[in-house]
Amino acid sequence: MEDKGYISKKVSEVYEKIDELSNATNEFKEKLQTLLKGMCRQREQEIDKAEQVIEQNKIRQAEEPQMKEEEWDKKRVQEVKKWREEGTKIRAQIETERREEERIKAEQDKRDKVQEIIFKAERNPENAKNLNSQITNAYQQLLNTERIYKQKADILGIAYTKVSSNTKIAERVKAIQDTIVQVQEVVDNLNVTENDSQETVAEKSKRVIPLVDGIAFGAIQAEDLSKIVNLHMTQSETEIKRNLYNKVQKTIQNAKIQKYMAEKEEISNKKIGFLGKLTGKQKLQDEKINQLNLKIQLAQTTEPQEKGKYSVKDMLADMKVCAKTDFDGNLTPEMLNLYTTIKQNFGTKEKQAFSEEKIEDLANNKIRQQQNKFLVPFQNPPSFFGRTKFQLDSLKQENMALKSQIMEEIQKGNMSYVKLSDPVDAIAAFDSKLDKIQRITTEQKQIDKDGPTAEL
Repeated sequence: MEDKGYISKKVSEVYEKIDELSNATNEFKEKLQTLLKGMCRQREQEIDKAEQVIEQNKIRQAEEPQMKEEEWDKKRVQEVKKWREEGTKIRAQIETERREEERIKAEQDKRDKVQEIIFKAERNPENAKNLNSQITNAYQQLLNTERIYKQKADILGIAYTKVSSNTKIAERVKAIQDTIVQVQEVVDNLNVTENDSQETVAEKSKRVIPLVDGIAFGAIQAEDLSKIVNLHMTQSETEIKRNLYNKVQKTIQNAKIQKYMAEKEEISNKKIGFLGKLTGKQKLQDEKINQLNLKIQLAQTTEPQEKGKYSVKDMLADMKVCAKTDFDGNLTPEMLNLYTTIKQNFGTKEKQAFSEEKIEDLANNKIRQQQNKFLVPFQNPPSFFGRTKFQLDSLKQENMALKSQIMEEIQKGNMSYVKLSDPVDAIAAFDSKLDKIQRITTEQKQIDKDGPTAEL
């Protein structure tokens, strides 16, 4: 019984504990539920707030690019404006510096130009003097050479063409001399200083520099005139000797032809009798006439040959050769007159070189050369009865040699004699050089209408 009571008591205590625990649990449950509800509400608020924040962020993110673009546009406009303002300032500074540099350079150019004008103007009198003296001296030497050789040509009876009378040389010399005077007058009236404006200095430089430069360049060109004058003297000497050589050869040719024609006429007029024809004298006469015809043909065929150099002594020796081979050592009147005139004009300064002994030796050498070139074999003449035939055979051999000489002259091409031209004609070169100097000194003249004495 006691155990049942104890158990009942314990069971009651257990139920009481259970009730206590149940009450305590319900209170805790309520509190927990209340706490949980509070926490859930707070969480919901936080979630709502977070969602609001997210939504705001979305809205802000959507609006932000447009805001940034507007800010960037404003920023770019400001930067461009700033750059433009800085660029304007820089350009203005550069322009200021450029203008200052130009001003300094212009001032320096003006000073340099003034110094150039003064320097060249101071040198003009010397350049003008050199130009004038070179032209005047060269022209006078040219005229003196013409006069000397013209006199020689007149005395010798030959042509002389190296003259300036048919050119504009005299006119050009006068024009250049006038220009020299005009330019010096401009220089004498020149007034230029560094205080003059740039425009004034530029104008004076434009007018004066070409004038004084023309005189200076002309003086340089005129240095060649002395060489041309020397060339003219050489060409004049050559022409005189060439024409004299031609005259000598023509005189020799005429003398030979006249002699051969006279001999031919004399032989042709001789009558051969019947006995002479039987002995062959008619054939001998015909062969002599044939020989004279060949000699005439040779004389007519042989024309003066152009030479690189002409020797007056050779010309005198040629006349001596003709005298020795065709005129028994005597000069014809025409040859003697020409021979004497030549010696008087060329032999006075070289008497030893033009001595008769020298000329005779030269002539004998020429004769030996001719004989060796066309040598006819020598044969002893036979007795009286074979002499005519011997003479006839000898004439035939001589005539064969003459024919060979004629053929040789023809082959030389001397039938149409052509004079070799000078590569540069001195008179033409002198005229051309003066023309160049005249253009240099006159084409750029800028003397105004007030005349050369107007102050610059």
